[in-house]
Amino acid sequence: MGLNKPSKLGLAILEGFVGKHLGEGFVDELKSGFQSHDNLIRAMLETERIFRKTCEDKAFCKTIFDDLPITDLEPIQQAAQSFYSNPSDPILSETLKRIFVRDLKRFVPVEIENYVNSYVSVLTQQLTVLDRKFSEQVNTFANLAAAEVAKETLKVMKGVAKDIHKISVTDEQALIKRFEKVASQEQEITFSEEIRTQLSSVNKTIEALTKDQFQVINWLRGTKRAAISGCAGSGKTLVAVEKAIRLSHAGLRTLILCHSPNLALYIENLTKNTGVQVCDFSNWIKRTLAKKTLKNYTMDWTHFEEPADEELSLAFDSISTSVEKFDSIIVDEGQDFRDSWWLIIEEALSSQEYGILYIFFDDNQALLPNRATYPVEISPYSLSKNCRNAGNVFEFVKHFHPQAPEESFFLSSTGYVKLSSFSSRDEAESTLIESVSEALKFLDSSRLVLLTTEPVPLSESMIDNLDIFIKPTWSWQESVRNELLQIARQYRHWKPAFADSMRVVDTDQVLRELDELSNAYLPTKDDIERVIHVARHFLLGYIPDMPAHYRPIWRLYDSTNSKGKQVLTLNSQSSTAKIHLFCSSAWVDTLPKVDIYRIRNAEKAKNKPNHIPLYSVSSFKGLEADGIIFFVRSLQDKVMPTILPDLYVGSSRARFYLHLVVHNDAIKYIPKRYTN
Repeated sequence: MGLNKPSKLGLAILEGFVGKHLGEGFVDELKSGFQSHDNLIRAMLETERIFRKTCEDKAFCKTIFDDLPITDLEPIQQAAQSFYSNPSDPILSETLKRIFVRDLKRFVPVEIENYVNSYVSVLTQQLTVLDRKFSEQVNTFANLAAAEVAKETLKVMKGVAKDIHKISVTDEQALIKRFEKVASQEQEITFSEEIRTQLSSVNKTIEALTKDQFQVINWLRGTKRAAISGCAGSGKTLVAVEKAIRLSHAGLRTLILCHSPNLALYIENLTKNTGVQVCDFSNWIKRTLAKKTLKNYTMDWTHFEEPADEELSLAFDSISTSVEKFDSIIVDEGQDFRDSWWLIIEEALSSQEYGILYIFFDDNQALLPNRATYPVEISPYSLSKNCRNAGNVFEFVKHFHPQAPEESFFLSSTGYVKLSSFSSRDEAESTLIESVSEALKFLDSSRLVLLTTEPVPLSESMIDNLDIFIKPTWSWQESVRNELLQIARQYRHWKPAFADSMRVVDTDQVLRELDELSNAYLPTKDDIERVIHVARHFLLGYIPDMPAHYRPIWRLYDSTNSKGKQVLTLNSQSSTAKIHLFCSSAWVDTLPKVDIYRIRNAEKAKNKPNHIPLYSVSSFKGLEADGIIFFVRSLQDKVMPTILPDLYVGSSRARFYLHLVVHNDAIKYIPKRYTN
């Protein structure tokens, strides 16, 4: 791994995370006993690096990391364990403050408090980005505040009930009603089992509605028609799905409509086995007209593809006479629906008087002009709490939606945002390769998505089918050069049995030949031939063939340096055996494999390992991913009213990790703090 060892403080916190004592060989212990060891160690090392770099008081920094005589490690370990299982628990901060105030007399307590808060904030950020288990915990506790309030209320009421014999019958009946109300609220404040099950299958944990989400769900109980606004990341889709499932469970025939077929597929998965019907609007019209729906509709779909006016007119007539109508219809991403579509949707309701129509929208995400008119009243409640974007990602998103509310407290000061630029196609490809390689250090490829602002179908994208070779931690060029030079130098000092068949060794000529090797991560055809040429024509005349089972093979070893580099050597001390190996293409056969990833349009990347799905901004609306690499092409004729919604919608898809790869002519739309 080539990892540095954390400080004594960092090691104590790590021990709390993994729940056991770690000695000098702590890396090996973690390897054998903890699945997320690499990410935990990396998070701790990165936390200490960032804190050392940003801490203004270098003396304080040196003291806590290098010189602090910690005598009571156990409280830190216990606090770290609690913090790791519950990120909202302040015990780690409080424990560190108490110990530092006690032991570091030369520092003012208020300064210690500020530094500790900063340290824990950085640690939280790094763990959220790098460690999946911790990020799931953050997501869970971000949604529990309202549930805790309800539970506490119920607890108080149960306490009052112990003395129920002291109150009148009237008061008793009122109290029972309050019990029933709070108990029902507690039940309603959790998401449906179907949603929790489906989300857990993709390693995302969610249990409870936020306060805003609960208010909207509760208000809708007494409302037949409403439009509910919500910022990006506020959970509009989840609330829409939750309400649809509850309506379906109540016996109402329920339909969810949206604009994007990708979002429809996602919602369809969430509502599996609930009775809720889900469809994107265009395919719904096709079904209504008994036309064949497009199975691969998502591959090259763009937000400009919509039913023609003639199709809409025919669909309206068909729905008007149909007996298969819906008791409730819920529309997600309503800002993308045309005014003329609402007439058709309302006609699909079984009752114009009692039919339910809910529309969830965010006008700031409108990618199409002249929309955002709704045939229902706007809800007095909105989904205003951002529960998706980590704090640093949200700070970037806010530049394109200044009225956006604050992010969830549990996500503040977390997340990663980076900007890279390019000016040509070649630069775009090389920059994307670097950005994907960097992202894969933090995230598994299954948690990464690539978005593009290109207007062409994804199958024609300039980055579709782009292969990403991950730079290995070893260099075959360096290893081949070392092995051949070592052989050449040995021939100067001793004569092997076949010395008569040797040519005179010119090490300078060997070096010149090997300097012509490519920089490719794996040998090219020319590289293979050049090495064979060096081995045969500069070192040997003729040597009899050697059986394959005697051939040396390449082995990787961890380097002793601190750069994470690995050493690649042949597992043989025999120069004769090594020469035999290099005299044929067999020297390539046992080189370690290089990880190769491919950027592919999402439909083609589905269920394929090492494939990173590519979406357009519009086709990924309503969806999210832990990591987003956002490719912003050259603007050309793309004007500001279009690029700004693209930047808002695209960047707000990222939960924790956002890397923007932006053409130079679009940099002017990126906030200056990220371009300096």
